[in-house]
Amino acid sequence: MLIIDDFSTDNTVEMLKEFSPEKRIIYHQRKGETGGAQVCRNIGIELAKGEYVILLDSDDLLAKTCLENRIKFITANNDLDFAVFPTIIFGWEFPNYDTYWNLPNDRDDIVRFLNWDPAWGIISVIWKKQSIISIGKFDENVLSFQDIDIHLRALIKNLNYQYSICEPDSFVREHDEDRIGIHCSQPKHLYSHERLLKMLFEELKKSNKLTKNASVSLAGFYFRVCSFWIQQNDIRKGINLWKSVREFKLINQFDYTFSIFYFYYLSINKKELMPLISRLRFVFYKSLPSAFFIHNNSWKKIKKP
Repeated sequence: MLIIDDFSTDNTVEMLKEFSPEKRIIYHQRKGETGGAQVCRNIGIELAKGEYVILLDSDDLLAKTCLENRIKFITANNDLDFAVFPTIIFGWEFPNYDTYWNLPNDRDDIVRFLNWDPAWGIISVIWKKQSIISIGKFDENVLSFQDIDIHLRALIKNLNYQYSICEPDSFVREHDEDRIGIHCSQPKHLYSHERLLKMLFEELKKSNKLTKNASVSLAGFYFRVCSFWIQQNDIRKGINLWKSVREFKLINQFDYTFSIFYFYYLSINKKELMPLISRLRFVFYKSLPSAFFIHNNSWKKIKKP
């Protein structure tokens, strides 16, 4: 067991002393000024001695048979860089659940991730350790959307993968409590998003994967980040970022211009306090690409049979 300590403020070190001198538990404190899940995961991946990697967030669970079944699958399909397994969403009363997180469909997986409709979650994947290292592991400058980033890079780099059609073997909790992801609209995260978006554009274009659908979905990603800037009361930064979409020729002139009207509308009526003006929202919904407004709740409607 590798303990990667991100300068925690709890009693981690004291608690570990209770297990001393258990040699199977290795404590490692993160070095340097940069921290976060992405940094500590990279340290763990480098220090791990096994061939495979499965990543979990704090609200994830694995079925008792998960490790055994995933190892069996990926060793039987040795040409794979990673494999994807079904995941279930559950509430506080585990194991009461009725909703799949990820199921394959006929949409392109790159488009799904760009559109915040993840084709799979971070817990859904088993990686070959060398494969995740080959794409650079986690980008330590990406402060949020790390799962979207690493999965998109795997797809852009043409890593070989396969869905496993089996019973769900992992579970992610859906709740309304404070989560790490709520910080994604803070200014320092928004600057991180801008860097990520530019990198995704360059990588997609270089790999000839910037299809028409991918272009519109990437523009939708930009659209939502611009909306975050406006929620931070900085429409200027939102509009300036939106200029990148036109510079990269991701959408047509009408959608680009009409979106600017939406940003001004959003700036004026962020809290929906003006009923008459609020009706304009439906005009924008109908006139702009649906990819601009689709969010990652769409997959929750898929019920367990």
